[in-house]
Amino acid sequence: MLFNVFWLLLNAFPIPLLSLTQDTSFSMIHDFTQENMCLLGSSFIRQGDLELTLDSTVLPVTFSVGRALYNNMVRLRDPASNTVASFQSVFGFSIQSLTGVAAGDGLAFIIVPDDSSIGSYGGWLGVLNTTTLGNPSSRTFAVEFDTYDNPKFQDLNSNHVGIDIDTMVSSVSVDAWAGAGINLSEGANLTAWIDYDAGMKLLEVRLMQNSLQKPLSPLLNATVDFSQLFDEYMYVGFSAATGSLVEVHTVYSWNFTATGLPPVEVLVTGFCIGVGGLLTLSLAVGLCVVVQRKLLRRMELCSALAPSYYDHDSGSGLISGPRKFTYKELSLATKDFSSQRLLGMGGSGSVYKGVMPDDGAMVAVKCISGDSKGKKEFLVELSIISKLRHRNLVPLQGWCHGKGQLLLVYDYMPNGSLDKLLFANPEECVLCWERRSKIVIGIAAALTYLHEECEQRVLHRDVKASNVMLDASFNARLGDFGLARLSEHNKSPETTEIVGTFGYMAPESTRVGTLTEKSDVFSFGAVTLEIVCGRRPIQRGAATPPDEIVLVDWVWGLHQKQKLLQAVDPRLGAQHNAEEVTKFLLVGLLCSHPDPDARPTMRHVMQILSEDAPLPVVPSSKPVPTYLATDPSIRLHDIITVEHDGLCSSSTISSC
Repeated sequence: MLFNVFWLLLNAFPIPLLSLTQDTSFSMIHDFTQENMCLLGSSFIRQGDLELTLDSTVLPVTFSVGRALYNNMVRLRDPASNTVASFQSVFGFSIQSLTGVAAGDGLAFIIVPDDSSIGSYGGWLGVLNTTTLGNPSSRTFAVEFDTYDNPKFQDLNSNHVGIDIDTMVSSVSVDAWAGAGINLSEGANLTAWIDYDAGMKLLEVRLMQNSLQKPLSPLLNATVDFSQLFDEYMYVGFSAATGSLVEVHTVYSWNFTATGLPPVEVLVTGFCIGVGGLLTLSLAVGLCVVVQRKLLRRMELCSALAPSYYDHDSGSGLISGPRKFTYKELSLATKDFSSQRLLGMGGSGSVYKGVMPDDGAMVAVKCISGDSKGKKEFLVELSIISKLRHRNLVPLQGWCHGKGQLLLVYDYMPNGSLDKLLFANPEECVLCWERRSKIVIGIAAALTYLHEECEQRVLHRDVKASNVMLDASFNARLGDFGLARLSEHNKSPETTEIVGTFGYMAPESTRVGTLTEKSDVFSFGAVTLEIVCGRRPIQRGAATPPDEIVLVDWVWGLHQKQKLLQAVDPRLGAQHNAEEVTKFLLVGLLCSHPDPDARPTMRHVMQILSEDAPLPVVPSSKPVPTYLATDPSIRLHDIITVEHDGLCSSSTISSC
């Protein structure tokens, strides 16, 4: 009704118009922040620079994708006249291959209609995916700096620059080496200039290495009419992805300017004050309703996510659940999420060290992306782990939802992640055998609790070394439940998701979509071999012999030759019992059996490790899983080739 009154008043009184220009210009040089950038997927900020994909030398990940967009939408088209803005985007960046041989997949400057979706891994560069490809509503423009020769998209070669409009098949592309003498993936500091002249409908791309001086001649150009592609307001930013080949994509600086649109006309008059009052009242009423509903939902969420739960360790009965922190508390604790407090990055967010201002207690604050995937992982992790209590799980202290951020607060683990300690120094043995064996048993105890001792079975689905934290006494604490699922004890959850991290994923999960607790058992087997051998599940590098790339295959080969002890981490020297180490290696192989039915339960694993049960016979050669028995030609290379095109969805490969 108030709207009808407002409309009558507008028609009854002539109101003058005020013209406002809306040119856009912003500049960032080593000062990207979460205040000026929207971060999606694997993207994060390190010391003021944008990192779009994860560094697999720090975290054992492939299939990473990230997108970073300027927080405010940019006006790029005037709908009344259907004119388009001219724009210039200048940015400094680097692409660093981590293998030194082949790299993938590349980085792109993008203009997109929303800030919540993200494209696929691999050759899709995070720009598009199978659902948005060729869809007119996707309205996506990209200039790609592509480092992988993907025949699926008719790529020119593995070192080219291209212009993409609603497709990953470039309308124009050029060899970066032939055109500018540049090898995109060698890690050099590069500067790109992308200029669009709306009057001439001319798009030009320039590229230079170690120079801020704009080249006179463009590397490539094309005639492009954006009037049918752009909405009035669009998001601008960057996207990058990797597949089975990995590289690091970093943006150091960015200057963007959009000009030339007709001014926006705004209604103004003294009478508008009265009308504005009516409108304000209407909006206030509506806002009160919205706020009230949000408060009710938040109260329901608090009561649902902060239950009392049973103290499994002490048998002391019910204890209070996680509490809600204020954003101010956590901001003070982490010094406004300073990069100096950054403990690590993962597929679901960044983790910061915090010192609580009231009592000086140390905590770990996990910041989860606010996109739809991040919200889901936040709610899953909070709702599941808040009900769990075990000495080998990372304790959850509380949570916070403030200023558009989703935060989880955990006990601080002084010795960090197992992954970092195991591989921090290739020459030094930080973890002695006594500690390693205790860590393996701790992880096994945690999984036994999750699978068999909770009211509902919990499938972790992302057991890996980087998700195992170590407390002050080097006890293993399993964390990161963002991909976890609950199920009844007599059945497995129904799912079509492919989740996990390459190297830790059970073969049946990628081949036939089966998801059971035996998938966690396989991941445990991979971690066990990793701990004993001091090698990652997938060993990359030009110096790695082909038969040693896949850890489980290499260990099984040594078992067949009766040389199993040669798999032991040489940094351990003679500081271990050969019989005990052999048992742990055989348990790792048994849990890594290609057929899930042949793997033990985690309770059986605990019994074997504690010598309450004998070790079953482990086949001398690696068995062929039943679902591959009719096709023995399938190899790891075939799986990598398929996954590289983005058909699997995560670094932590996830389509959740």
